[in-house]
Amino acid sequence: MEFSLRIPKNFEQLPTEADLQLRSHTQSTHNSFSDFFRFENDGHTCYVLCGQIYGERQTPLRELALRSESLQGRFVLVRWSAQEKSLHIFLDKYRLLNPLISQDEDYFYIANILAGLPAKHLQNLLPVAEQSLRVLGAIPYPLTLFSDIQFLSGTLLWKSGHLQIADNSEAWPNEDEGANTATWITVFEKTVENLFTHWPLTHFRLSGGVDTRLLSFLIPKSFHGSLKTQVLCHPRLKLEEDRDVLGAKLVAELFDFDLEIIQPQPERYGFLGNVTPFSGLYGGEFLGGLLFQFSPLKDFLTNPDAISDSGVKKLWLTRLAKLGARKLTTEIFLSGFRSTIYKSINKSWATPWRMNLMCLSPFVEQAVLDLLLSTPFDETLNYKLYVKIYRALVGDSSHLPLSSPIVDLQDLPRFTEGLDPKSLQPPTEPAQGVGTLGDQNLANFLARNAALINP
Repeated sequence: MEFSLRIPKNFEQLPTEADLQLRSHTQSTHNSFSDFFRFENDGHTCYVLCGQIYGERQTPLRELALRSESLQGRFVLVRWSAQEKSLHIFLDKYRLLNPLISQDEDYFYIANILAGLPAKHLQNLLPVAEQSLRVLGAIPYPLTLFSDIQFLSGTLLWKSGHLQIADNSEAWPNEDEGANTATWITVFEKTVENLFTHWPLTHFRLSGGVDTRLLSFLIPKSFHGSLKTQVLCHPRLKLEEDRDVLGAKLVAELFDFDLEIIQPQPERYGFLGNVTPFSGLYGGEFLGGLLFQFSPLKDFLTNPDAISDSGVKKLWLTRLAKLGARKLTTEIFLSGFRSTIYKSINKSWATPWRMNLMCLSPFVEQAVLDLLLSTPFDETLNYKLYVKIYRALVGDSSHLPLSSPIVDLQDLPRFTEGLDPKSLQPPTEPAQGVGTLGDQNLANFLARNAALINP
């Protein structure tokens, strides 16, 4: 799922595959999935650079209306019009495969990892980067750390040497009365089925937490036999002491999963550095209502004068006025900086450049996000909505204790034996792949995250 695209500023024909500079591609005749897939649409030539696009199963991809708000899934899609000499780049509604863009005198460069852009564009740091990291724990989206690079924040149109970016955030849903529990379960079941149907998902990492537990009940039975499940044992715990191992064993026995217990070396152990293609990441943040609670945006709303740079402040205030706090927080999390919340590393926000490539989580798929953002915010707080869905799906769960913050907020069975491995991660030693920002010097931040910035 890595790609880079080089677009000449003055061109008269479709860029070649050499111009696309694809790092890897697997051509496919499947209508909805491919790393690199070429097809024709109403006289236009189209490339799916990476990702998946869903339509009704009887509707071929080439017949779908190519508008970003009408397409489901996560994707980067290029449409070329020889007659108009124009090129569109469509992103999925929530920009889950959010690419980066830079340019020089001759070319536009687009890639979904920093290593796909010219090295010279990585040298100039954004002047406000250190201050933004210190005050907010994040760079204001759609900026990056580098002055020459931005995130592509919407549908891009190139025509006759002119570049336009159309913001598609107005297509995001508005809050209404919310959906009932049965509708939520139906959407989750369909989302998980789509992921397993259209992506080569072979591994799933279990734990003692609620996110992987919920997803275990949603995986179609037809995939149980081919799915390999794993669990990490904390290097400082015995198997019988680790609640993740204990919880994973319970689930594996219930569904007859083939479970592999992995015991990594201490220096290679890290929460973000050990994810599998199918993942329960971001369940608590989104469905549990914790996203805004731990967002650096709250600090900005509390004290906007903490940002002295007028340009940065204006960018934040403009996006805030357009989207509102909840949607802006979601946008930053999805496209600008991803987060993971654990007791020992609260408020740690990690860069997304590798996370986008490492796993698929139903909690951030488009259909689920559509439903979530149409649900009144108060209903999602403190896992209230999450527990309704969990109980309706799992039923009597007294035999399935949890190791999760959810048991402190809602009446669910908890582990009384063993230890939560997340509680053993010292606050001064962030997990692999996580940068605890705060007042940390930018140079140290870059050094710590070198593997993320230069994959």
